[in-house]
Amino acid sequence: MRALRLTRMALIPLLVACTEQAGSAGDATFSVDSSGAFTVITVRGRAESWQATPLYTIGATEGGAIEFGSVRSVLLDSAGVLIVVDSRNKTVNEFDSTGALVRQIGRDGSGPGEYRQPYSVAWLDGNLALLDPGNPRLAVFDRAGKWVTSWPVQPVTGGQVIRLYRTPPAFAAFAFRRAEGGSQNLYVRYALDGPQDTLAMAERPADLELGIECQIPGGISFFSNPFAASFLQIPLGGGRRAIAKTDAYRIVILGRGSDTTLVIAGDATPASVTDDDWRTGMADWEKFRGQSPTAKCSRTSFTRPEVKPVLNWLFLDGEGRLWVEVESSEGIRYDVFDAAGRPVASVDGLPRSEGIDPSVTGRRAAFVVRDSVTDVAAVRVFRIGPR
Repeated sequence: MRALRLTRMALIPLLVACTEQAGSAGDATFSVDSSGAFTVITVRGRAESWQATPLYTIGATEGGAIEFGSVRSVLLDSAGVLIVVDSRNKTVNEFDSTGALVRQIGRDGSGPGEYRQPYSVAWLDGNLALLDPGNPRLAVFDRAGKWVTSWPVQPVTGGQVIRLYRTPPAFAAFAFRRAEGGSQNLYVRYALDGPQDTLAMAERPADLELGIECQIPGGISFFSNPFAASFLQIPLGGGRRAIAKTDAYRIVILGRGSDTTLVIAGDATPASVTDDDWRTGMADWEKFRGQSPTAKCSRTSFTRPEVKPVLNWLFLDGEGRLWVEVESSEGIRYDVFDAAGRPVASVDGLPRSEGIDPSVTGRRAAFVVRDSVTDVAAVRVFRIGPR
């Protein structure tokens, strides 16, 4: 969810003296309009076409003898070394560039070099940082797997927002603080000497459809519409954030003061929500309604959209480039943008992120996938390059 050589990542347009310029990248054309209060980059078509080719799979039937319980985080380095966090089995595993197990880093426990609830990993100037809400702390190991230090964190667990947000060569972590009328969600920026400063997370737009909350004896169940628009945001370093509503290909870059500094407007035709899509997406909700007819719910149904959201996920790769997971009528692709917001490539052949940050470093990408036979978590590593 950094001493911070992050100036190289700043998404500040260089065309401040121009009103509009045009360019091309692969089959994409783009215009850069800096005549207003902020720069708008409008992309039409697809940038240079890159293809992902599977290299190996680790876990379950497709990946040999290793079987993961629940993979929550994956991380590559420039040499192809892969770190896999298995939160259910409470392990942090290191694999070499061929997918062979090298070692387990740390172990279950509460002492130095141990963890109770491994959640998410990121590089911190060459060291490995691990978010461990179970102890609760943020632990740092060197590249040999030796304990370096740790810092306390809030014991927060739960959804996708609780993770380390990679902003190479460091990261930000989720936190919150009490505020008048509720609480405020934050990104905490880290460097090798610990937490540095905070940046407020953007507020969720009020016009997004809310989920359904149901009270049942002994607890609360929550359901969401998988085809409704949602809200994505990640820190970019340098006090900036990328935000987007998923129902339109429009990514807004905010500065520290929440002013818009850049807008990227992309090109994608939304995919239709078919009858089969809707039945599958509503299966858990309908099953719950059948099993718990007396549950007190905030409402009784979801609104069916005509089309699916076009954006699924945002993340940064090892070079600080912005990757955008796009779902269009043609399928899943990943569009890559450079530090100025200009298109670099469109990547085919990669799976959905499913709400877990992929790791892309150099020409390799690691994704958490579901095994085709057992439906349990596995990790698949791809090679990426021009067609």
